[in-house]
Formats: sequence, C-alpha cells, structure tokens
Amino acid sequence: MMSHTLNKMNELLGPKHLVSAKGLHAQKNPTLLIIEDLAPLGFRMADRLSGLDLTHSIMALHGLARFHAASVALCEKVDFQLCLYTSPAIDLLYFLSTSPSPDVIENKKSVLLNEYLSTLSATMKQLGCKTQPPTMEKLNAMLKERASYGMIASFTVLPIVLCCKTEAKDLDEIMSSGTFVNPGLKSENYKKLMSKRLLQYDEIGLLDL
Repeated sequence: MMSHTLNKMNELLGPKHLVSAKGLHAQKNPTLLIIEDLAPLGFRMADRLSGLDLTHSIMALHGLARFHAASVALCEKVDFQLCLYTSPAIDLLYFLSTSPSPDVIENKKSVLLNEYLSTLSATMKQLGCKTQPPTMEKLNAMLKERASYGMIASFTVLPIVLCCKTEAKDLDEIMSSGTFVNPGLKSENYKKLMSKRLLQYDEIGLLDL
C-alpha cells in the first residue's frame, strides 16, 4: 500500500493534494516500514482529548474525499486483478465517530458531509472517473445502512482516543499482559459522549438483540 498504491494515488492527485507521507522503505521479513517525518513540514498532532475543530475536520474530510476519489480513479485506470473498493461510509463513520469535537459532530455534521461530497464530486470529475459520485441522499442512506461501524468505533477506538495521557499504555505492555481494560472507558468525557450516543443508537435500532 505505502510503496505502490499510495504513490500512484499521489501521482493522480498532484503535489498540492498528497494523501500520505512518502513511503521511504518497506520490507516483509522482518516487517519494517519507514515513512517520511512530517514534523519538518509543519504538521502537528491535534489535541485528541478535545477533538478537531470545524476547520480541521473539514480539512481532514477534504483529504479523505480525495483519497476516495483517487481510489476509484486508480481502480478504473489500472488493471488490478479483481479490483474492489468498499463503501466510503465506513471511513466516514470511523472519522465522524472518533475525531471531531463534540460540538462539531453534534452541530455541524451536515456541513462536514457537504464539504466531503463536494470535494469527492469535484475530484472524481477532475480525474475523469466514469463512476458517478453518490448524491447526498445516497450518501446518507449508506451512512444509515452501515451505522453499526460508527457504533463499534465509539465502543472500541473512541475510549483509546479519550484516554488520559498519564493512564495510556503502550502496545508492548498490552500484548505482554494478555489482558487490557481501557482506562479511557472511565473517562468523564467518554461517559458524557456515550450517554448521548447510546440513546441515538437505540433510536435507530442498533442495540436491538
């Protein structure tokens, strides 16, 4: 992926809209991946406990839209054996469930989806894709159909995102112990968010047995 597919996608999109850092070296045995350090280019990690503000959420979704558009273009133009790509709703639900601030996801979700779809449509047209982008109605239907992906991300990934830095454990410690109870599940921020989301999940039937 890093050494071939993403390079092809970046070539399609051009230097102004790269979707990934450069893959410098990859090998299978032993497994090793070296990628470009983005810090010298000015990139910084956001405060994961606060979540992304509207501006940065839109930037992230513009990048995701270009990634999805380039995926379609690459699949159409390159002779991959049995080339398939899944619904964009899965990536969208993962992002929307784990990354924007509570205020943004609760009050600006429609803005985010409009920004995503606008960039997706424009980029697919620019790349000459034969596949038509979804309408907003179709996109919302895909999100509803696959809403369980967002719920699973809220149960599994979000508590890790909201885990206090002083309580976070590294991967080696988790793997060596054989058991892991995420301290993020006890986070007040997580409890507050999930008290609302559980009601939403129940309303659309995701909690039905």
